[in-house]
Amino acid sequence: MKLKVWLRHFYSDYFWLGIVLILLSIILRLQFPDMDLCSMVLTDFCYTVGTTILVAYIFTLTSGNSEFIAKITSLLRTVVLDRTFLGNIDSKGKRDALSALIKPSEAERQLYSQIGRYYDLFINHTLKVTEKCVRSDYTVEARAYKKNGVVEIEQRFNYRLHPTVNGYTDVTIRLDDQDGTYKYIRVFGPNGKKLYDEVPEINEVEHSGSMIPEVKVPLKEIGAKASHLHISICAVEEGYDHWALVTFQAMEPTDGFNYYLECEKGLQVCLANTFIHGTKFNVFNNNESIRKIHFSCHEWFNEGTGLVVVISEHSPLRETVHEPSENSGSQSVRIGDVPLTQPQVGLRHEPRQS
Repeated sequence: MKLKVWLRHFYSDYFWLGIVLILLSIILRLQFPDMDLCSMVLTDFCYTVGTTILVAYIFTLTSGNSEFIAKITSLLRTVVLDRTFLGNIDSKGKRDALSALIKPSEAERQLYSQIGRYYDLFINHTLKVTEKCVRSDYTVEARAYKKNGVVEIEQRFNYRLHPTVNGYTDVTIRLDDQDGTYKYIRVFGPNGKKLYDEVPEINEVEHSGSMIPEVKVPLKEIGAKASHLHISICAVEEGYDHWALVTFQAMEPTDGFNYYLECEKGLQVCLANTFIHGTKFNVFNNNESIRKIHFSCHEWFNEGTGLVVVISEHSPLRETVHEPSENSGSQSVRIGDVPLTQPQVGLRHEPRQS
């Protein structure tokens, strides 16, 4: 403690000395503007020494402050160790940083000169995720049954929707089946309050050469300032007299997914495929029955991931299934006599949002 007081007293004396030297050099310059070379050098030397003493005094007092030391330590940790400053730069800065970090080596460029475009493609795709309304806790409960001699599929979609950096946008929801209908579309706020519960006006629009039902939901207005929204949709689509094709494809990045399908008496699952890229999908079923099936994924997956299920009244034929190698990225499982292959290709379904 005595040493600290003595140092402060010592530097305080030199602080005033620095002020005196600076003021003295300024006064000499003003009083003797035509001084000779030696006098000018001595005057400038006094000014420099005075400035140095003053800066040293201020820095010494500041560096001895515990708050200053803690601030510098935190700054060094942020920059050198945690690198959290990278998360606070703008999108262009992040893209430039990633492009500088993730780029092909010279050896890779010699093998294929355009390999850099492949890296840029995934960098841009990753950074655009903040421009999309991503979903989490996605659950679909589907039921297959016969009505008026036609196989129908009722699906209930429930998920949590998160806003983009600019908030929510109005969405357009479409079904692939031109005879498909919506039973309800509901939107709930973070506190569970119902914000929307109706089926908007259905418009028939042309898509892929056929007319399909389309509705628009004003989420931009409904979800203003909401941290997230809970979306619930019930839709019914028709198949044919004895079979139906059920498809699902995610249209936005999704964190966590469960799809439950149950067939009523007389119908059964004949074929099921998942279409994935870099994600593990689990398939569960009752080996004694092929009327129920459950698909689950407990990680992030990108748009394009999906599944397809064929439902029919007739029993499928027993067939031999090729078992691909582990490196192929696909797998085969069996439901009773039904092969369930999981290739990495894609079909599309879900109430499409754009």
